[in-house]
Formats: sequence, C-alpha cells, structure tokens
Amino acid sequence: VGATLTGLFYDHLGPRFAAALFQERDEAFAWLGRTDTTRVAREVAGILEAARGTPALVRRLRAHLTTAPGRPDLPRAARATGVAARSLQRHLREAGTSFRAEVDRARIALAERMLVGGDAKIEAVARRSGFTSASHLSRTFRRATGETPAEFRKRRRVLPD
Repeated sequence: VGATLTGLFYDHLGPRFAAALFQERDEAFAWLGRTDTTRVAREVAGILEAARGTPALVRRLRAHLTTAPGRPDLPRAARATGVAARSLQRHLREAGTSFRAEVDRARIALAERMLVGGDAKIEAVARRSGFTSASHLSRTFRRATGETPAEFRKRRRVLPD
C-alpha cells in the first residue's frame, strides 16, 4: 500500500530533487561529485551503525581497530574504548559479536581498500592487513564477503575507458 501511494504521489507531484540508486558506494560518491570518499564513507558507516542500533562501545572499538597500528590487542582496545577487557568482551557478546570477529572485520575492510586501491599481490595484501597468509585472508574474506579477494578486486575495479 505504501509503495502504491508513494508511486501515486511521485506521478502527480514529481520529484523535488535528483535521486539515483547505485550498487556500489564509489559510483554514488562519483555521482555526488565527492572525492573525499574515505572520510564520508566512515561517517556514513557510523550513521548506519547508529541507526541499526550498534552500541556506542562497539562503534568506538571499530574506530579504534581502524586507526590502531600494529597487532590488535584486547587490553589495549579495552583501554582505548574506556572499559575493562572483560567488560568489553561482555558488551561485544551482548551485541552479538566478539573481539576476534571485530578484528577480522577491520582486517577485511583494510584488505578491501588495498585490493581496490592498488596493485599489490594478494600475499602482500594479506600481510599488510594482518593475516598470516594469503590462504588465511582468502578463507576469512570469502566467509565475510562471499567471494575471494581476487574476485572482489576484479569486480570492484573500474577500468579506464
């Protein structure tokens, strides 16, 4: 019913602003004429997480893991988020995740950026994003995204005209 009414209003009133749907985030940013995609993508991700009900502590942990150099460490992450390590683990469990899952999520996001933004070999991407090997990256990446890093890179790469 809502879609029908929306369609009727759209047909009679017409759009008041330009709108488009995109499959890929980069296409949407290009359409908007935005070049600062990393910062905007982080802001959008934060807004979406808040709207989806992602707890603030999980958002703080994700921000820490995105910016923290070196090997992820539970006690250090707990200090960065302002809670004890055990409390962080409890809050993550209540949110349906774990420290290990959040570390993997951050590593996958870093690997995605490297795969799309450069020509590094998969082995190098694996090492730089914190995986022990290319096969470890591939297994974790496929579990998280449904495709291998090579498939992801091929699908996301925009070839020049």
